[in-house]
Amino acid sequence: MEPPRSSLRQLRAIGPLPGVVAFAVPLALCLAWGTNLGWGLPAPLAAASVGAGLGLAFLGLRLMHSTITLFAREGEGTLAPWDPTRRLVVTGPYHRVRNPMITGVFTLLCGEALATGSPAIAVWTAAFGTVNAIYMPLAEEPGLVKRFGEDYLDYKRNVPRWIPRLTPWLPALVVVAALALMAAPAGASTISSDRVESSPADARGYWTPERMREATPLEGPAFPDQVEPAPAPADSGASAAAGPTLFADLPDEEISPSLDTLYPERIHGRLFFKIGPSDASCSATVVTSHNRNVILTAGHCLVTPTPSEPLWSTNVIFVPAYYDGATPFGTYAGTVLRAPSLWSFEGFPEFDVGTVNLTAGPGGQIEDVLGSRGISFNRPGDRYKKNKTEFQIFGYPGEPSAFYDAERPILCRSKFKGFELFTDSPKAGPCNMKEGSSGGGYVLSGGILNSVVSHTACGTDPNCTLIAGTYLGDTAFSLWKQAGGGISKGRKKKLNACKRKPKQGGKKANCIWEAQQFEPTRR
Repeated sequence: MEPPRSSLRQLRAIGPLPGVVAFAVPLALCLAWGTNLGWGLPAPLAAASVGAGLGLAFLGLRLMHSTITLFAREGEGTLAPWDPTRRLVVTGPYHRVRNPMITGVFTLLCGEALATGSPAIAVWTAAFGTVNAIYMPLAEEPGLVKRFGEDYLDYKRNVPRWIPRLTPWLPALVVVAALALMAAPAGASTISSDRVESSPADARGYWTPERMREATPLEGPAFPDQVEPAPAPADSGASAAAGPTLFADLPDEEISPSLDTLYPERIHGRLFFKIGPSDASCSATVVTSHNRNVILTAGHCLVTPTPSEPLWSTNVIFVPAYYDGATPFGTYAGTVLRAPSLWSFEGFPEFDVGTVNLTAGPGGQIEDVLGSRGISFNRPGDRYKKNKTEFQIFGYPGEPSAFYDAERPILCRSKFKGFELFTDSPKAGPCNMKEGSSGGGYVLSGGILNSVVSHTACGTDPNCTLIAGTYLGDTAFSLWKQAGGGISKGRKKKLNACKRKPKQGGKKANCIWEAQQFEPTRR
């Protein structure tokens, strides 16, 4: 066990940042611009101003000390980026407000400005408050959600960011939550789920041919990354047998109706659902699972993120090999929808993935009847070769031209173009598919699905031909397992052995990836 961190070590690690903000900068401002004790007020008021300033400074310094101590004792870490906290701190002043350390520094600066009569320190105090009011919700809190997951989401929902609660958030609630998480299956705290209320018969009855044709192809989440120009046109590498090329300058092609009902094209299909008052559609793929009834799609096709109560889709059906209104293998109704909590509650694009369990058809479970794509998780970054690794991306796009009407399956052969700066999402292009292709599978050689279409990778550029998928990592693996993915005892043993390997030379990452790769079911 790691020895406790001493207060001295804590102060050494955390000291530079608050010290510079709260002491060094104000001292420099006083030396450069001077002071005006009491702000030039009459003696009694000047003394009151200095006294009030010293009182605020003392309160701010005491709050800083208590929060720094908590970080060392309970968080087992510091504010320093090289030594972050290992545990979420929710005690002491954190019972009432999420950012008491910032409040302490701000209070100290207000006291210094009031006591010294320095307009320069007053401006510095205002700047400090403004920067943190922007930085906390945009950068700090998303980082904490990614590190602490559902624990921080629960804390965030109960404790305000700046204005303290009148009553503290009781630690007993944290203990109860921790005991519940310990009793839950691995990964349970990271996954949200919803059982579809409508019966399979009602869902099938709802989706008449007319409703299917009128369903709106769903647009991906808006998340402008580093804006990149559209790639230069590239020649299609498609085989003529695969279907007619749509555009001479893009590798998008219609899958021929003669192939659409054959394996493996037939296990890609169109997903219909009602979200709120609207009828919509996405794309999805049957993937290998122990339950033999799992499809993978984008999280935003299943649930609309909200901080309190996510809005789940209803009347969900999957139509494999859908083509221009035809349903050659019938329809499969969704029973249970799942998505990562970091998507369901927070809408982080890097967790935009979801699963649907389907009812059995007349011939049995869908994987037994039609087959499946294999699936892999935690593929090491060095296994992706920029401009060399090729994806086959399947979907039912309804944009950007009249030909893309979401009524026919489209295949896009694209190259890996790197990872997005902020989301680590794998980018592929050139590919012209947009609305409606969400959830479509990125398939590698060997029939292994490795990602799903999430959003455009060029920000708001309307001519973008780069699309971003969702990287399938640990959370996606938990999602698939809870949907009924299933792991044999031998596979579990191998995976545990992989996790005990040292990280040297990438052997551990490759071992885990190989243990988390599952072969397709060919029919």
